[in-house]
Parts: sequence; structure tokens; C-alpha cells
Amino acid sequence: MADPVRGPFGDPASIEALSGKLSRASQELEQLRQTLRRAAQGVYPDFWHGSAAERFGADLQRQLDAVSRLGQLTTTQANTFSTLSMRLAEAAFDFENVELFARANGLVITPQLRVFPVDPADPHAGALARTIQVQVDVIKANAELAVRTAAGGNQAALTETLELVELLLTLIPLEGEVAAILARLRRLATLRRDGSTSPTWERVEQDLSRRQQAVDQQTDRMWREFENKRNPQFADELAAVHGPKPPGSVAHHNFPVEFSGKFQSLGIDTRNAALGSWVDETSHQAFTPELRKDWASFWSSPQMEEATRLGADPATVASGRSAAYDFARSMGGKYGYGVPF
Repeated sequence: MADPVRGPFGDPASIEALSGKLSRASQELEQLRQTLRRAAQGVYPDFWHGSAAERFGADLQRQLDAVSRLGQLTTTQANTFSTLSMRLAEAAFDFENVELFARANGLVITPQLRVFPVDPADPHAGALARTIQVQVDVIKANAELAVRTAAGGNQAALTETLELVELLLTLIPLEGEVAAILARLRRLATLRRDGSTSPTWERVEQDLSRRQQAVDQQTDRMWREFENKRNPQFADELAAVHGPKPPGSVAHHNFPVEFSGKFQSLGIDTRNAALGSWVDETSHQAFTPELRKDWASFWSSPQMEEATRLGADPATVASGRSAAYDFARSMGGKYGYGVPF
């Protein structure tokens, strides 16, 4: 497939077609999110309570958030390509008019966009060539600026998109356990309708909680692996900033990587080792499930939903960033580790 951006003015039609495909993909992702939300509501009954129920709901919500964010990012990329297509089309139109004028006045424009008189001995054509060359250079510069602007704005969105896709892929191995949990939920609902005896009810609930605990353990392990793969130098960078690793400690992200998209929208880089801490490894393993739940609740507030919305005004984003720093500090106080900011 040819590169639709190659050449001074690219192929605006192909770029616009790509924008249309991304827009349709965004719509399909939103439909998927709605389908997942309805499915979650259908299997997450009001009568199931406790920590296992809360974690199950949080895991489902995290997947919904990831799909929702993918849709937002895809829309952003679609808009970026649409704007690029328009700018390149404008540049191509301006160039065609200049080229027609040049030909009518004894000038030729080479494929390298250099302007020369057909008759080098014609002094009038030589002077006009210099004027037309300035116009061509301006048109070319505008086209190149449009490409650089699109590439720069799209790089962050593309990086986050790939990270979210990787995140969703890490959750696929858990689908077997999740399916077992859903089956037990249906069994629980049947027992409730049939008025089953309390011992049977309790056994099903115990099995449900046990399965959810297994999912929690696997999810936590996958997140640690995901964090290490995403930024394998984090521990070394943390040591460079905050001193050598204390015995029995682990490098901790005070801004959890699993919410990197939301943090990025606030201008917070989860990979910045200056924002990390050394934490006792045993304690870290113990409090991580609850910490994840705490952060999930934090993002569900109307203030943070607005602050992380694409297109949020700078004041709202700044307020959300301040709230995130305050919350990260409160987590250090709650779980007993130091926070360096």
C-alpha cells in the first residue's frame, strides 16, 4: 500500500478515507462498550456483596474503561487525519493554481518544487521565477507543518492505544475463571429464586469468593509483569533518583501503570521514576488489590471523569492533576509507605 502522506502534498483522499475508517472503528468500539456494560449489568446481581463482589465489578469496569478510552483515542486519531487531509488538500489546490500561472508565464516547476524559466535568457521570466519560488516554498512549508503537527499529536495517542490493546490482551487468559464466576453467579441466582437452604447458598458463595480471589491473584501478577515489561528500567531509575534499593523492597508506581491513559490525560507520566517509591515487597503484595480498588473508585468521581475527558479545559485538567497527587499521597498514608512529593 502506498504511503498516503508521501510527497509534498500526499494523497488527501486516501488520508480522509483512513479517517473515515477510524471513525467507524470508534463507533464500533462504543457499541462494544455498551454491549459489555449491558452484559455486566445482566450478570452482576444486587444480592452479591462483599469484597469479592466489589473486585469482580471493578475488574469489569476496568475493561469497560479500557474499551471506552480506545474509542476516544480512535476518535482523536480520526479527527487528526481528517484535519491533515483538509490541510494537504488546501496546499495541493494552492499549488495547482500557482503551477497554472507559472506555465502561462513561461515558467516550469520541477518535481523537486524548484521554479525555472523556460527561457533562461528572459529577464522578466527570471524575476518572476524568484517570486513564484517564494510562493511554492510557503505552500510546501504549510504542507510539511501539517504533517509534523499530525504526527506529533498522534504519537502519544498511538502509544497509549498500543498499551491499552496490550492490557486487554493480558486479561484474556483470565476469561476461563471469569466464565466460571459467571456460571456460579447464575447458580446463585437460581438458588435464590428457588428458595434453597442456607447451607447450599453459603457453599456457592464461598466457591464464588474463592474463584474471585484466584482471579485477583492472577490479575495482580499480570499487572506486575505488565509494568515490568512496559518500563523494565524503572527500578534502576528509581535507585538513581531515590538511592539504592533497600533489602526486601520493590519499586512501586505511586501512579499505577494500569491507569496510565488517565494519568497521561492529566499530564502525569507513570514511568517517571521521580514519582516512585521503594516499598516493602511483602506489604506491597498484600495491599496492591485494595490499592487498585481505591484508584478505580477515585476515577469514578464526576470531577475526575470530567478532568480526563478529551478536550477538557486546562483549568479542569489542572484541578484533576492536583487531586491525583493528593490521592497518591493519601494512599501512602493509608498503606504505610513514603511518597516523594
